[in-house]
Amino acid sequence: MPALLVQSSAKDMNTLKGLLEAGILKAHVSKTFLFTEMANAHLELESGRTVGKEVVTI
Repeated sequence: MPALLVQSSAKDMNTLKGLLEAGILKAHVSKTFLFTEMANAHLELESGRTVGKEVVTI
């Protein structure tokens, strides 16, 4: 499968920010990890069973 290159701009990020703040777009957080659990976060991603984003708190 060919690599997909993504380019973003400040304008794009601000548009997404506005949609998130307005509740039009919703981010799905699969799981939250502490920074000390970073290895577990990687293992979870590598399992291929993650739906949504993982958040690591510092």
